[in-house]
Amino acid sequence: MLYPSIQDLTNDNVNRYMLVIATAKSARYITENLDIPTIGIGAGAYTSGQVLVSDDILGKYPDFAPKFSKKYADLRTVITSACADFVAEVKNGAFPTDKEAFHMPEADLQEWQKIRPLMMWNKP
Repeated sequence: MLYPSIQDLTNDNVNRYMLVIATAKSARYITENLDIPTIGIGAGAYTSGQVLVSDDILGKYPDFAPKFSKKYADLRTVITSACADFVAEVKNGAFPTDKEAFHMPEADLQEWQKIRPLMMWNKP
């Protein structure tokens, strides 16, 4: 029987127990009979807390969703659109602009130009 070994864990300084793809009834029984919190992933509503994989709840994969998960967003569409916009702006020269570039004061640029010939990548 699994339960006695779980109860023994609380005697060994374990401070939480994760239930992964457990039946709701077994998760409830274990949670009610342990002195430590239980965290469930696919274990029903009767655990002390819940955890899910962010890719699943954010909707990054339209053709896959675990039975125990729920999609709260459709980020696949958002991500695909953002990437397409980025590629289009790079191709048409709209990105990057001067706003996204780093700059240095003129005095620093002049100093850098003096030492640049001494840098190893400029050796013949």
